[in-house]
Amino acid sequence: MAFVEEGAILAFVITQDGCANLNFYTASSEWFFERLNEALADKPPVPIEITAEEDPRWSEYLAVLEATGRA
Repeated sequence: MAFVEEGAILAFVITQDGCANLNFYTASSEWFFERLNEALADKPPVPIEITAEEDPRWSEYLAVLEATGRA
């Protein structure tokens, strides 16, 4: 995912029911959305849902590590 290599981290991916949930951490969701739009500009449309939440303590990431026995 070179489009975000200097401004975001792909922390984890959860796949379920044929869907993939990619969870990134970034200091700027605006920056991330701009890079994502640039990366997808020449691609055909696909159904994507995007949400942004603040998680400065990486709580969700730590919960995934704990749930998978990697904490």
